[in-house]
Amino acid sequence: MYKSKHWSVEEWDCLRRSENPFAWTEDGRLCTNDERTANLFKILDMLRDWNPNWVVNTTNAGYKSGYRTQSVNAEVGGEYNSYHTRGCAADIHIAGQDDTDKALADTVLVAADAWGIEDKLGIGYYGDWIHLDTRGYTSRW
Repeated sequence: MYKSKHWSVEEWDCLRRSENPFAWTEDGRLCTNDERTANLFKILDMLRDWNPNWVVNTTNAGYKSGYRTQSVNAEVGGEYNSYHTRGCAADIHIAGQDDTDKALADTVLVAADAWGIEDKLGIGYYGDWIHLDTRGYTSRW
């Protein structure tokens, strides 16, 4: 089991629930038995170690852009079978900072390298935020 140092399920779950099929909240922290979800939060924990202002984006419809149910994913225009619906993705940025997507991704890659999973990430570049997923192989767009 992996227990996050800094994150709760509510910060990552589209409906801000305290549990979903991939994680649950215990003592205010996200816990998971899912390897890909754990890899995602190992990176996110390290990012928050370095800067506590890392956050999961909120969509225009008001949902957190981390774990998504199939119906929320469809509503926000997500890809069919998105990694968001598989419990291993989040759209992230640093609140209150004007960082480029390249700078954000470079920081993520340093954190992933520390865990030996830099070659197992999907990263999408979207201007002032990035999509991050722990799909198990490298993909960039």
